[in-house]
Amino acid sequence: MTARRTAACVPTQTAATVQNPSHEVLTNNLTASGRSRAAANADPFWWQPATMALQTLAAAEHTFNTDSLRELGICEPDVPQRWAALFSVAQARGTIECVGASVMVRPDGTTTACRMWRGTATHRHSTKAGGAL
Repeated sequence: MTARRTAACVPTQTAATVQNPSHEVLTNNLTASGRSRAAANADPFWWQPATMALQTLAAAEHTFNTDSLRELGICEPDVPQRWAALFSVAQARGTIECVGASVMVRPDGTTTACRMWRGTATHRHSTKAGGAL
């Protein structure tokens, strides 16, 4: 059993996490490994523009999600999991932080939960000062 995230993106403790302290370490290592593989295997013709668009959105003061990237002209990746890898890598680098979740309507009419993101204060300050993270 893995820890679930609430709408505020705060991990809740599960019995497995409390009883087995190495569970969190193992989960983080697997997540980092999967994130690295997804980033390394991504098509650079998708990954690079998507990363640039995400950094642009992170420099602003408002929240955003995957639809915000689509609105900037970023096409769908080869597999949907690349979206998660993109946001996960940016979060691990300290570029963005999760600030909540909303309901998103997919093109086929189904609904899904979608995390909302915002650029970290450090990233916004660095961007305004002319630096890059």
